[in-house]
Amino acid sequence: MTPGAADSHGGGLKHPTETLGGLPLLPIDINLGDAAPRLGSLLPTEIDLGISEVDVVSDGTVQPLVKYARPHMINVLAAQDHPRSIGIGAVWSNQYQQVRFVVNVASSKVVAGGADYPISFPTAEIAPGSVLANGSTTTEALSPGSIAMSVSGAFVDGTDPASSIEADFNAFESLALNGAGDVEARPTLFAVPSDKAGKLAGTVVNGSGAGVSGATLVAFDANGQVANTDNTDATGAFKMHTLTAGTYHLMLYNSYRTSAGQSIASANASDAAPAIVDAGYVTVAAGQTTDVPAVND
Repeated sequence: MTPGAADSHGGGLKHPTETLGGLPLLPIDINLGDAAPRLGSLLPTEIDLGISEVDVVSDGTVQPLVKYARPHMINVLAAQDHPRSIGIGAVWSNQYQQVRFVVNVASSKVVAGGADYPISFPTAEIAPGSVLANGSTTTEALSPGSIAMSVSGAFVDGTDPASSIEADFNAFESLALNGAGDVEARPTLFAVPSDKAGKLAGTVVNGSGAGVSGATLVAFDANGQVANTDNTDATGAFKMHTLTAGTYHLMLYNSYRTSAGQSIASANASDAAPAIVDAGYVTVAAGQTTDVPAVND
């Protein structure tokens, strides 16, 4: 999406200058998407985030890429397979370690069953999830009406900063329904250079070969860190986005607690299925969707 296209959405995109203090600026394109979530009894048709600002963070210094005069709305569910550009700007730093999204809380919502569910961003601590899926994400309240979600990553191609980033707002991990039926967010994001990003796709089956829904797949990188997660749909299928090309250890959880505190159990699993299954190793290629052999629960 070009800056002009962002303007057409009513965002009022601010264009970057060409130089800063005489130094050449490096263009960066930030893309945001998501995989379909499992959100209690709700079946979301939209997850709308109102983006007020997109930044990169270099050695603790926030460098704005774009600021919107009013929130730029993005339905991350509509960007599952093709993350959408939400910020094209430029920075002078030759290194940056985080990408930051400033979110307008009042304009952010989940749409399900024809009803709008506002998203709140509580700060109270909760019990940890089954894995540290949000270990690379920090959330900061900037004001009563806005929060900043920052995701860390290795945003370098060789010795140069990445010029395009693919970010995943993992709604499965990030969102949960509280006891009152309201949607709460504890953001869990993943981000990688776009030219290094790949995907995994596969199916979880029981002993009879039928699909297992609600099973959680977790990809661990070579350092044992969570690289991303996904939950199987009604047919047992999953697709995991925003993975840096490389080899991952895939684990299957028939019982799982998300970063936002939602407890998930698989359905149609084998009678003797264990809570956690080692699904083996898989290698992801950049720019491709790698098919995983059927995973037995």
